[in-house]
Amino acid sequence: MFVAPFFKAYPILVLLLILSSCNSGFQSVNPVIFTSNEFKGYENVDNLLEFSAYPHTNDRISSIDVKIFKNGKDETPAGLKIEKKLKSTDQLSKIKFVVKYQGLPAGDYLVRINYQISDKMVNEKVPLLISKLGIAHESEVAINNFLEENSFIGSKIFFSATAENPVNDFNNYTTIINIDTAQYEFSGLIIPENSAPVPAADAKTVRCTILWQNPADNSPVEVFRSSEFPLKQQPPDINLSNKLYELHGSGKKLSLIVSGIKINNPDFGILPAGDKFVNSNCPGIITCKAEFGGDLQENIITTINCGVKFGFSFNKIKDYLTEISDILPSKSKLECWKKVYDYFEGQNSIVTSTDNSGCVVYDNVYFKIEDIETFLSEGDVEIVSEPIIQRMFDYYIIHLELKPKGRNKKINGQIVFTVSAKAVNPANSIESITVTEKVIAPLNYSE
Repeated sequence: MFVAPFFKAYPILVLLLILSSCNSGFQSVNPVIFTSNEFKGYENVDNLLEFSAYPHTNDRISSIDVKIFKNGKDETPAGLKIEKKLKSTDQLSKIKFVVKYQGLPAGDYLVRINYQISDKMVNEKVPLLISKLGIAHESEVAINNFLEENSFIGSKIFFSATAENPVNDFNNYTTIINIDTAQYEFSGLIIPENSAPVPAADAKTVRCTILWQNPADNSPVEVFRSSEFPLKQQPPDINLSNKLYELHGSGKKLSLIVSGIKINNPDFGILPAGDKFVNSNCPGIITCKAEFGGDLQENIITTINCGVKFGFSFNKIKDYLTEISDILPSKSKLECWKKVYDYFEGQNSIVTSTDNSGCVVYDNVYFKIEDIETFLSEGDVEIVSEPIIQRMFDYYIIHLELKPKGRNKKINGQIVFTVSAKAVNPANSIESITVTEKVIAPLNYSE
């Protein structure tokens, strides 16, 4: 009965009394800040600080202030923003605050939080660790070294890296390999061998990029980019473990045969269509000469000019007919090879292709003999012709024609020469390094 007439007479005074009563309820509650024991962030990217405060009040009677210090000096970034996230409309519940900031270099900091309700204030100081972002310097060096030294056409590209700081979330990283325009992505800092990318035959360059996903806003941050490296061609392998020496002839002419020199061809990669192929890549038109039994059968077939830069052992031609038919622009070239194969099918035949430099080319591997020297303790010989090179599957046979000099037909000593091999990728003409091995053959002869 009393309030209604009083309210009608003094409405503004009644409202002030009600607000005062509400505020006095908050004034009886001490503000509290709830934080973790330590905040963590990353250098020079967007970061978040999250904490809660109690109680939840309206902004007219409460305030929040956040500062970041380093060694007592205020280092608060200029763009620091404080956002309030209400979880409930209940004024006595907690309120969540999210602080966004960026631009701090790595180091140890101190976060000071002030929360004030009317004339009551609470203060919390929490350590802040800003970590370096990215991969360790040792990993950067190792990746660049690997890509420079071990990026071969036809070989898997796989490696692992270590984060600069162990607090970095491993799963936040993405490792990207670019082979020309093709891109391969891997979660984390490890490229597994069983799913590693393999450069195709026509690939030319490779590069690695590592991204880190910022949990503050899920944006990608580039933390590493390697140089762009040219892909390399694997060299062939020269194996002399099964070599054999034979010396035949008379005092007028000697023939040294060195056999068992094995050349393991490298991988030339796979074409985008999925076909493997090889060619001789010699300049000009290749002349294919048919040999079997060690004798040139010129009376049967002198020279078959296929007009195509392909050189195979005839024993292998049949296996490649399908692949060749897809590659050659003219069916007549394929028919040329088929004619040669059909003629010698079933015979122990070899095809020899030579370029203008005198090297012998099989399956795109260049094989040479160089630096022939004799070291004799008795007698003397003259090398009367260029070496003849034959191939049987993966093995090479070398014929050297020698002529004894002088009256003494007894010869004791050695003949030494270097065999070298290199590969040229048929899809992009990338050359391998040249590998060499020294052959030391005994020369022991007497009439």
